Amino acid sequence: MIFWAIESADDYVLIERLYIQHKRLLRSRAYMILRDNGLSDNAVHETFIKAINHIEKLNDENCPKTRSYLVTICENVAKDIYNAQKRMSLTGEEVVNEKYSTGDDEQNPLNAAIAKESRSRIMQAIYDLPTIYRDVILLKHTHKHSNAEICELLNILPETFNKRQNRARHLLKQALAKEGLR
Repeated sequence: MIFWAIESADDYVLIERLYIQHKRLLRSRAYMILRDNGLSDNAVHETFIKAINHIEKLNDENCPKTRSYLVTICENVAKDIYNAQKRMSLTGEEVVNEKYSTGDDEQNPLNAAIAKESRSRIMQAIYDLPTIYRDVILLKHTHKHSNAEICELLNILPETFNKRQNRARHLLKQALAKEGLR
């Protein structure tokens, strides 16, 4: 959890209590949309980042409005993640259709389908990584953050970032080798 961005001790305590109190509910709401544990965890994490950015809207941890606000944010984040996943898969299908319609024999629909399945397995391997490694990979390669930005977001030193990135790549190579996707 990224609590380092909270400036006031009272706000820190409030966010921590909200997280403890609502994380299971939010995770289950995200899972209903995403049907994936890793993506659901990411949605909850993103929900609290957004909550931290709008801490003034969170008055009381036991207030139904606060609960409703967090659930709404989480559902919207989960829908955004779902749509991003859907766009990724549609992009792959558009590539298949474009290659097939041009008569390019080098890239036939079967090869394109295999490539799409490979991308899906790679993304699943990334989401199966432990959180500290998955975050580094996603922030760097999916969200296109710089190394310095990632260090700031995760509150880690550049040396720690380098170690996590190298370890994540090593774990991904191992997982993909098991899948036969090297």
